[in-house]
Amino acid sequence: METTLDQLHSVPDKPSYDDVNTTAVYMVGLISAILTVVIIAVVQGFTYQMINRTTAEKDETYHELWVAPVIQEQRRHLQGDEKGTISIAEAMKLVVEEYGKTSRGGK
Repeated sequence: METTLDQLHSVPDKPSYDDVNTTAVYMVGLISAILTVVIIAVVQGFTYQMINRTTAEKDETYHELWVAPVIQEQRRHLQGDEKGTISIAEAMKLVVEEYGKTSRGGK
């Protein structure tokens, strides 16, 4: 038996289309959005961590190369180890001895 055009276009008692399950579509969309935000946050956190680690390693290496001799030279100046210098403690004693009598507390 062949189906005629009139039979195909006739209105059946029950709808022949499928309704879209909006609740399921909404839930899938919501879960996908939350999952996307979480993935972006995790990837961004790992990226920042790697950038900070790399920057810190470069800074340490850079400072170790040229700062160490400068720090040693400054320590020698502060301790009075070089010719023509005195330590801070000795300088403080000399200042107190010379100017302590004219200060407010040493009248």
